Amino acid sequence: MTHQHRTGFRRFLSWVRHRAIGVQAAMKAPRLSVERSEWTDKAQPGELAFHQTDQFRRSDEFIANSARLFGHFGFAATDYAGRVVLDLGAGSRLRTRYFEGARIVAVDPLAEQFRVLDFSDLDTAYEVHATPAEEFLPQWEGKVDLLVSINVLDHCYAFAPIVENVRRYLAANGQALLSFDVHAHTDPLHPLILKPKTCRAAFLQNGLEITHESKGFGGDRPYRYYGHPPYAVNFIVRPALRT
Repeated sequence: MTHQHRTGFRRFLSWVRHRAIGVQAAMKAPRLSVERSEWTDKAQPGELAFHQTDQFRRSDEFIANSARLFGHFGFAATDYAGRVVLDLGAGSRLRTRYFEGARIVAVDPLAEQFRVLDFSDLDTAYEVHATPAEEFLPQWEGKVDLLVSINVLDHCYAFAPIVENVRRYLAANGQALLSFDVHAHTDPLHPLILKPKTCRAAFLQNGLEITHESKGFGGDRPYRYYGHPPYAVNFIVRPALRT
């Protein structure tokens, strides 16, 4: 190989390495928002089709799984009797029915389409709102004792307003369980890439104190993520005490 060829080959390898580094960096960068029109046109039809055919939500295992999930985070079924539980991104079947006697406020942009499915229990909720998580329901400001969002936030179109809304919903002694997948790639149903470091900063900026953070579900759960690997991250937050 001549000196000229060796030089050209080294330049080619250097370009490949820099290209790979750039791609890797892009994969790891958070993606905190997308155009709402893109989300409406691509993500929402896909979500509806998924729920229409999903066998897991039709099964008794969904109820048992929800109970184990809440128990894993230390929530007992009777903890919120007579209190307000807001299910943000409730889906077609309510995990939050685990909380006996709670006033469940179900919020999901596809609620009207979901509630007609033969297995849906959305109509058992105290209130149902066909509203994206990014839009605020002012009638519930400062009145929510527990906000639950399971496998939702990476399916949304804008992270920042959701965090702001969580803070506004919570009562002074309220708390929120936010659990979602962390992944390096997007697809039509998972348009956002949320990184723990970015989430921590957003919570702090919005006056939320983190009382729990974990990856996966420990040794008592058979999986580490909901559907989009490599892992789920779990936060429990509450309004920060003012000094």
